[in-house]
Amino acid sequence: MNKNKLITYVAIGLLITNLMLIGFIFFIQPNAHLHEGPQKIIAERLHFDKKQIADYDKLIAVHRVEIKTNDSLIRQAKNKLYGCITSNNLALKDSLEKKLGQLQMDIEEINYNHFLEIKKLCKENQLTYYDDLVKDLAQLFAKPGQRAKH
Repeated sequence: MNKNKLITYVAIGLLITNLMLIGFIFFIQPNAHLHEGPQKIIAERLHFDKKQIADYDKLIAVHRVEIKTNDSLIRQAKNKLYGCITSNNLALKDSLEKKLGQLQMDIEEINYNHFLEIKKLCKENQLTYYDDLVKDLAQLFAKPGQRAKH
């Protein structure tokens, strides 16, 4: 089996796995409760009603799948990168560092688009709350030790 066929099979396998996960989340657990943390804070700050919360839960499910997929690709690239320490393959090292940079940019794009989708859930009277929330997003998702004290 050549490399291209293997990559194609792996990509198809990942796609099928992601679709199954999304299906599981949407159809088997449609009423998943909000977790404490940013998810609950966002729903509360935007004053979402029950329908908006259900739609928001679906957005989060898709977002999590996208992020998990990207995180998996990052872990794979990092493992290959650290393998370059012993092989001294500088060309591969440079290529993997660029790939990791692109994957990180992809994560930021996924997050950015996720918040645009959240905005679409807002009613006209909630957009002011949304604008206020956007100002706090970096703080809201900072690691506990990195959060500024107000």
